[in-house]
Amino acid sequence: METNDKINLLSVIIFLVMGVLHLISPLIYGTKFDTTGLIVFGIIYTLLGILVQIKKENKIIGILSILCPIIGVILGIISLLPVLDAF
Repeated sequence: METNDKINLLSVIIFLVMGVLHLISPLIYGTKFDTTGLIVFGIIYTLLGILVQIKKENKIIGILSILCPIIGVILGIISLLPVLDAF
């Protein structure tokens, strides 16, 4: 197994685990406006994990697999700002 294949497999595993964790978290926290983002990004991460495995050489999928987690982190931090302001 080449290095690129190992990195590809690792990213698929990480995306699928993140996707599943995002999708089951509303079961714990309940479905509210805050958790709808978790559902949306859970679907996106799961689909990206599948697409990275199927289309290994597609550069658009590679770019999306970099941009989507960055956008998710930024939106997550923005959604936490009102909670941090309460302290």
